[in-house]
Amino acid sequence: MRLLAEALGLDEEGSRDLMRRVGPQALADGPALDLPTHPSARNTVMVTEKIEAPRPSVSTVSVDESASTPPGEPRRSPWPAPAQLPADIPDFTGRAVELHVVTSSLDSDAASARVTVVTGSPGVGKTTLALHAAHRLRHVFTDGTLFTDLRGAGTAPRDPGDVLNSLLRSLGVPGRTIPPGLADRSALYRSILADRAVLLVLDNAATSAQVRSLLPGGGPSAALVTSRAQLTGLVGATRLDLPPMSELEATALFAATAGHGRVADDDTAVTDVITSCGRLPLAVRIAGAKLASRPAWSVRHLADRLADRHRRMDELHVEDLDVRASLMLSYRGLGPAAAQAFRLLALLDYPASSLRTAAALLNVPASDAEHLLDQLLDAHLVTNPAPDRYSFHDLLRSFAKEQALREDSGDVRRRSLTRAVRASLTDLAGQVPHPRPDAVPQGTGRTAEPSRAKRTGEAVSDVEQDNLVAAIMLVTSTPELDAALAAQLLELLQRPLILSGRWDDLSRCAAAVEHVTGGWAQATAQRVRARIAIHRNERATARRLLSITLEQARATGDRPGEASSLILLGTLHGRSGDHDAAVAALEQAITVGLTINMPVHMIMAHNYAGEQYLHLDRPDTALYHLRTGLSLARDNNDEDLMAMALYLLGAAHSRLGDHHTALIHHHDALQLARTRGSAHSEAIARLHLGRTLQAAGRHDEADRALAIAVEGFRAHGDHHSAAQALAAAKSLSGTV
Repeated sequence: MRLLAEALGLDEEGSRDLMRRVGPQALADGPALDLPTHPSARNTVMVTEKIEAPRPSVSTVSVDESASTPPGEPRRSPWPAPAQLPADIPDFTGRAVELHVVTSSLDSDAASARVTVVTGSPGVGKTTLALHAAHRLRHVFTDGTLFTDLRGAGTAPRDPGDVLNSLLRSLGVPGRTIPPGLADRSALYRSILADRAVLLVLDNAATSAQVRSLLPGGGPSAALVTSRAQLTGLVGATRLDLPPMSELEATALFAATAGHGRVADDDTAVTDVITSCGRLPLAVRIAGAKLASRPAWSVRHLADRLADRHRRMDELHVEDLDVRASLMLSYRGLGPAAAQAFRLLALLDYPASSLRTAAALLNVPASDAEHLLDQLLDAHLVTNPAPDRYSFHDLLRSFAKEQALREDSGDVRRRSLTRAVRASLTDLAGQVPHPRPDAVPQGTGRTAEPSRAKRTGEAVSDVEQDNLVAAIMLVTSTPELDAALAAQLLELLQRPLILSGRWDDLSRCAAAVEHVTGGWAQATAQRVRARIAIHRNERATARRLLSITLEQARATGDRPGEASSLILLGTLHGRSGDHDAAVAALEQAITVGLTINMPVHMIMAHNYAGEQYLHLDRPDTALYHLRTGLSLARDNNDEDLMAMALYLLGAAHSRLGDHHTALIHHHDALQLARTRGSAHSEAIARLHLGRTLQAAGRHDEADRALAIAVEGFRAHGDHHSAAQALAAAKSLSGTV
């Protein structure tokens, strides 16, 4: 008895308790010692009874404790309570909300089995959170804690039957009495846990099917499951999809790992490190550990090394902590088609790819593409920020690109990306008016179709503008792709970006296209740069660029390019106050436009000409051009240019003293601008409305309209128009 007590680690009182529960006869018969096979319980020794039945039932292996258990209290096992949790993380950081969700869901009075599932991408800290929560709940689960790695992220997840064998041994069931079948093992397992308060941590689960037979059936026990998969089949479980850390949490973790003294003096470098790590706890911890082990390194040195996307994965490795290895486990679990979808979608560099674009990229029907993307979502390898939109975590994208360069040929990559960019170009061509025929993708069937955006008043969304900017930067930075695609995108995208006030993005795209193209494509970029220069009041730059593009267009017979250059030249002259030169350039643009099918250019030329004739105090001539522009805009369903013609028509009627008609046009323009969601067009409409209200003697209304216009222009970065609105407001205050 003394030797047995020592083997079990029992004191004198525990020995007496064991004697009472098991009985002296069982000990006298010579109990066998059966060592558990589960790795986390190898140091536990359990007493097993000699039972000769070859296939015992659940009742065969149960221990009758009714004689020694007080009525109303749960039965207690004669074996020591398992305590299999790995050590808690001493520098556990942040996750206060998530920790509360987990602990409160497990420490509840629910009558049914309590199951909490923590899911998330590789390296996001699922196991760390689960273990920390489990350690905090040990006092609740007085009959012990069980922990097992289900190896779901690998290619060979553990068999539920084998897992049950280990768990049953850990709960004190003799190995020779464990039933061979999965159903019998699961039934025995649930029976043992029915009146025990045991917390089961099932780490790294593969599927819901793997987990179901391992869950308690009810009673005081509970299960905490982690997985890279969604595990949507575990009905009734509390779910927590763990996101990357907040910037504050990631910064605190980095400081705790690297040492607060090492990171105290360079907040900018710390932020750069956290950004390169994508706020992924595993990556942040590795970066901190690497800095701690390199006393000669500064935080800036580490940040600069991580800034290189091509070597970032190599940097995020220290001893057995390796971001690439962690991601590789999930990647190897994908089928061939899903793995290629993962690789190619990452190459596209879109912030949030659409399903249609993904289908074009993969050259499959949309339904097949959605099925493949669902597999990536289930594995937490991509995210779904909106319906039919798919995004990457930065580190997952870097990893996927690595695999694409290794596994997909250059030709496969080129053809896939070309299909995707062309699909984006085709969709854009269906949403915005076409400035010139060669800006429309050939064979799309979109040239004669009124765009959906124009029919519904729906603007190109911000997320799609982000994707299209990314497409331009991708094409211009990838020599294997046709740079003309980027120029076509730029020609179509400039208006949505301008209406959204995204001048910096437009400038970046134009510079990139100009750098890698020639001919009409380069001239397109130069005209866009001239338009930006006019907006920024950089007149010398605009004049130089337009001189180049106008000469090039005339030398090559590029009539659309000539018309575009003349319209911009007229705008530049008007901004400079030379309204006669402006009218001359715009009349030339109209003459050129009559020789080609360029409705957008004709509308713009007539509208701008009408505006310049107003400056020359020729409202009747202005009315002719503006009515022509409005008629053409209506014929082409171009609501942006319709709004422009309307507010200028209002200004012309106001100049002629017909304030009633003027206000009708202004309100129509304002309504169109609101419908289009164009804050800049709305500000222009309010500027002209304010001027007309001022002329009509309605000073309070004019003041309100002008004040709103000033704010709108400032928000858009249009300082020239803001100054005009302020001048109108100032003149108004002088009349009161």
